[in-house]
Amino acid sequence: MMSAQHEKVWLIDRACLIVGSANATGNSLENCEETVVVLTREAAISKYEEHFAGLWASSEPVPWELLKQKEDARLDERARRPLRGSAKARERSASAVRGQMEAPGESGGP
Repeated sequence: MMSAQHEKVWLIDRACLIVGSANATGNSLENCEETVVVLTREAAISKYEEHFAGLWASSEPVPWELLKQKEDARLDERARRPLRGSAKARERSASAVRGQMEAPGESGGP
């Protein structure tokens, strides 16, 4: 089964489960209308662990090169669209994102 996961969930020390629409970015947490629920009941945490185990068991590895190709294509498409801000600022932004897309181990990444 192909899943289009969009849930954002953090499980901290199997004691605190945070679920919601927020991305773990400053912009999302500071500037966007998001919904976040914090759960500490053992039953809720256990149920989510079961849910995650099922997702993990049905998952398949994705080749790093495929992810990089998709991100490069997305950035190229974005660069073709007119954007606000100066061309110099847009190029700095694209360069920064491309730098983050190095394969694990290439620049001390995860």
